[in-house]
Amino acid sequence: MKGNHKLGAALAVLGILTGLLIFYLLAQQYNLVIEAKVVDGRTDEATSVRITYAVLGWIGITAGAVWAAVLYGFLNK
Repeated sequence: MKGNHKLGAALAVLGILTGLLIFYLLAQQYNLVIEAKVVDGRTDEATSVRITYAVLGWIGITAGAVWAAVLYGFLNK
């Protein structure tokens, strides 16, 4: 990507938007999945869904921060 800062910045913005979309989709499905597992009587799976979604949320936030740092680097050349 040497010398092609505009393409790098565009890809970084795309990465940030993708991370936000995934985070939104996870948040949208969170309560629905947990309630479905509790209704089925699988409270152990509901607990694992809580933990898994929390970890995926942290990974998504970290990835968004990395993309933001990449965007800053490309904009400052």
